[in-house]
Amino acid sequence: MPTDDLASDAHRPHRWRYHGIAVGVGVAGLLITGVMSVGANRIHESNEDRLLQQRVRESASILSTNIATVTTPLKSAADLAEATDANSAVLEGQLNTLITAGQRFVSASVWRADGSVLEPKVVIGDRPSLETEPPAEIRSALARVVRSKSLTVFDLTAKATPALAYAVQSAIPSPKYIVYVERALPANRTALVRPQDAFHGLDNAVYLGDKVSAPRLLTASTPALPLAGRTAHQLIPFGDTQIRIEMAPRSELGGALMARLWWLLLIAGLVLTVASTALVERLLRRRDEAEQLATENRRLYAQQRNVALTLQRSLLPRVLPNINELTFAAYFEPAGAEGVDIGGDWYDAIAIDDDTVVFTVGDVSGRGLQAASIMASMRYAIRAFAHQGIGPARILEELGSMLDLQRDGHFATVVCGQVAIGRGEVVFASAGHPQPLLIGGGTATYAGVAVGPPIGLTRRHTYETKTVPFPKDMTILTFTDGLFERRGETIDVGLERLRDAADSVPSSASPKELLDVLRGKLNADPAVDDTAMLGVAWTS
Repeated sequence: MPTDDLASDAHRPHRWRYHGIAVGVGVAGLLITGVMSVGANRIHESNEDRLLQQRVRESASILSTNIATVTTPLKSAADLAEATDANSAVLEGQLNTLITAGQRFVSASVWRADGSVLEPKVVIGDRPSLETEPPAEIRSALARVVRSKSLTVFDLTAKATPALAYAVQSAIPSPKYIVYVERALPANRTALVRPQDAFHGLDNAVYLGDKVSAPRLLTASTPALPLAGRTAHQLIPFGDTQIRIEMAPRSELGGALMARLWWLLLIAGLVLTVASTALVERLLRRRDEAEQLATENRRLYAQQRNVALTLQRSLLPRVLPNINELTFAAYFEPAGAEGVDIGGDWYDAIAIDDDTVVFTVGDVSGRGLQAASIMASMRYAIRAFAHQGIGPARILEELGSMLDLQRDGHFATVVCGQVAIGRGEVVFASAGHPQPLLIGGGTATYAGVAVGPPIGLTRRHTYETKTVPFPKDMTILTFTDGLFERRGETIDVGLERLRDAADSVPSSASPKELLDVLRGKLNADPAVDDTAMLGVAWTS
């Protein structure tokens, strides 16, 4: 399967996960919106119920006051009847005020309480309907008034002309007379509410008794009965019975904004939820695309870095010389896990003949293909010069004609050693490169070679050489500065750390073992520079 397909497949679960996150945001938004909308609606409903109940209580209070205005003059008339022994002349004046004072009484009369006479003693207005009843009904009605301690209410709603009748007697012991009045109900029992009325905007219905009963309807503000929708009621004591008042609002009592708030919240919440979900989904898809792009970039970077490392390693010797008397070990670590540019560090060992071996370690400044190409040209030039029998100092002088800092933008440091196997000695020359480290006899010391200028700084320079013994227990270590340099410290500190680490290596260690120990102890920082090491020792 292609790499691209593998990368794409690796990210598919993330897309589904991100989609789930977006759905989660949407579900959370819908839940919050739903809770807020339901909460606002419940608050509205509760507020409407509270306001309606308050208006019903206000209406009941007004109605109770009106009832008191009916009861009081009736009791006054009853007291007057007792005081005057039902004197017609006196009572007619009192009863006339009940009919003419806008009370809508159509009939007022005075009856004997004991029922000995079944006709009224005084009548003002229309003939009372009670007088048309059978004698038994008249006696029963009068007896009911006598037993009652308050206003007695008679239901005349079933009559041809619907009405209510009220009867009361004096509060003195054993009263002799009863005052009886009749009040006509409105036509069709409907009394429209005018705009200027206190309860405009509310439909109401008033029933005699504690039930909603069409035959016992006293008055209503609308013919559409029973009242529908949101309703509230209140029972009002009315003499020896009760009045039930029902009310229903025609519009929202708390105002239109409060009524619409819940669905405004719903619409706003849905819009915000959809927008938030879309935004989250878009951001997550962008993130997914960015991760896929980063994965592709990492793949391309790794590919380019592998190409760079392969190129750099191809410029170094694949194998070191196989000479019976000497053994070699080399190590190379490219710099920077973050970069793809190749560097200019190298090592090499050239067997000239059975008695002579030339080895070199160098470092071209900077990084990139140009630095690598300069490194390759210098390495191969050294091999050519060495095969011509030229010594280390002369090799460095010849390299000076190949590189110019002003022209090429690079310089190079090089240390070159030539081993005379038969004499057991090494001749060194250095062009600005760190000193070789001589390890043997339980100590490690630097060779003390005179250091000339790096290659490329001057066109012609005569380099000095130093010849040092190469005993059988010695290992020569040449290296580049990536082995010991660290950020924030001087070169001398790094070189001393390297020498201390080499001191701890057993004298019996092979060059490869030496390099492995130093790698472990020094833990070179690959972010600083390339690291190259070449160890040379006698074969045991």
